[in-house]
Amino acid sequence: SSGFSAESKKNNLSDMANIITWRTRNGIPVYAILTSDLPVLRVAVVKDAGSVRDGASYGLADLTASLLNQGTLNQNAIQIASIFERLGALYSAQTNSDMSIFTLQTLTRPNLLNPALDEFHKVMTQPSFSENSILLQKRLMISSLKNELQHSSKVAEEALLKAIYKDHPYGHLPEGSVESIQKIDRPEVIKFYQDYY
Repeated sequence: SSGFSAESKKNNLSDMANIITWRTRNGIPVYAILTSDLPVLRVAVVKDAGSVRDGASYGLADLTASLLNQGTLNQNAIQIASIFERLGALYSAQTNSDMSIFTLQTLTRPNLLNPALDEFHKVMTQPSFSENSILLQKRLMISSLKNELQHSSKVAEEALLKAIYKDHPYGHLPEGSVESIQKIDRPEVIKFYQDYY
């Protein structure tokens, strides 16, 4: 079951932009922009799970978001990637200060669309957060962050955030710091997911 109610509505603004809005049975707002030019569906799921929710564990939001497609209860990262690739679907996850955004782009032919949406649903709702996946992802994040911090623009961004926001949650990079990422453990990731997803 998709969880969508049959009712949809258009308002004056959405009539002009071909935007249809509705709410799922559990109250989540959905916005659809219709176009007949391409047989493609692009889904974006936006979670109130940005780095402002990190607490003292800078990078926790980014790590959690990056782990969703690294394993579900019944699939590993390679299997998930293979399914999306076989279906010609594109999955991505990104985190900024305010939110985490998960996107799926897929063709609308039912034999491709339905399994792609099913896989996207599994990734979003059944992450395994295995110890191995967490360790690997932390290493990747630390390596990427060390590389970025060799560029003056990233160093300047970090210094600017600290100078402007000080101890406020906006006062750190969404990617976290090398020290904070190293300290994040599996229970923290699971709790973050339970609290904000």
